[in-house]
Amino acid sequence: MPPVPILESESPIARKQAERTERGFNADGPDLNASANDLNDDTADAPKQESSTTPAVKEPVLSPLHAGAAQGDLGAVASLLSEGTSVYPSIRDSSGATAIHHAAGGGHVEVVKLLLDHGFVTKPAERDDLRQTALHWAAMHGYTEAAACLIYHGTPVDDSDHAGKTALHLAVENGHLATSNLLISCRADIEAKDRGGLTTLQDAAYDCGRTPLHAAALHGHAEMVELLISRGAQINGRTGALRTPLHIAAEANKENVAGLLVKLKADLAAQDYGGRTPLHSASEEGCANIVRQLVKAGSEVDAIDDCGETSLHVASGAGRTSTVRLLLDSNADFNATNNRGRTPIHLAVARGHRDSVRWLFVRGAAIDPQDKYGRTPLHEAVEGGMAAELGTAP
Repeated sequence: MPPVPILESESPIARKQAERTERGFNADGPDLNASANDLNDDTADAPKQESSTTPAVKEPVLSPLHAGAAQGDLGAVASLLSEGTSVYPSIRDSSGATAIHHAAGGGHVEVVKLLLDHGFVTKPAERDDLRQTALHWAAMHGYTEAAACLIYHGTPVDDSDHAGKTALHLAVENGHLATSNLLISCRADIEAKDRGGLTTLQDAAYDCGRTPLHAAALHGHAEMVELLISRGAQINGRTGALRTPLHIAAEANKENVAGLLVKLKADLAAQDYGGRTPLHSASEEGCANIVRQLVKAGSEVDAIDDCGETSLHVASGAGRTSTVRLLLDSNADFNATNNRGRTPIHLAVARGHRDSVRWLFVRGAAIDPQDKYGRTPLHEAVEGGMAAELGTAP
């Protein structure tokens, strides 16, 4: 008698996949309201292709075969396969996953081998609703032997999911060094670019094109960064928004990665699509220790972006007081003007950052220069109730 079907939520692998789907996320990013059928390789209107002549069956619960594969129950899987039920190869769970997805995602190598020997061919079309193959699942969870087995049987290493992520992206994001090393050794594209969506909706729209090295920087995996660079990854590779791994590490406050990239001679002066350097990125987010690292390594403190703003402008406008103090201690120009004629203290006052205003004023920032609209910091301080911070309260 075959095992009793279990609910999808009872399988750890299935539960994880379902939770990601319910939240509208891929391994890390949002699916931007796209349905599973809109995420084909070619066009959103293309019909979804199945790998078998037998119509795929989706079930709200795991079939006995799925359950056995997810639990690594070799005996149960062998028994079910011996029955020769023709529909089993095309059965999918509610996330579109097949039995081999579950086996690979659980690291059950013997079950993977059995399924492959039985004819579960891992073609590119064998994808779940996130367009992930069994190799994606194995890489995501760091099951190196399962990944090696799939690759040996012909699974393409560079297939990408609906966010453009390859198996290497997923292994890197999750910090799986051995699996990443295997994939690179099997000629995975170390410069493969995703289609965005690693963090915010804005990133998905404007900062697509992240390589595995960008992913390692974002997640703070210093050992992974070192591995990737040693295997040929471009240390100054650019995303679609022209951001380097150092930009991303600086913005995400990953001190260990930023320090490593600086040590390995990453470009400190690299500018992104808005003309911002890694120092701008760290300053705006208030990552004071990274700001200190970058300044010490030789970053230009008064470099300007496309808006004419220095790192002190962006730190002051964001109210990052510790960073403001650090930049002032590094001789940043506190009277520098942006393209609208506004100084750092203009921005701090306008946005109500009292502590930053006090430090800028104490260090000597002028309170009477006019911007292009004739407004001075003093005007805005009086209107905003911050005259005391400028020593001019009645």
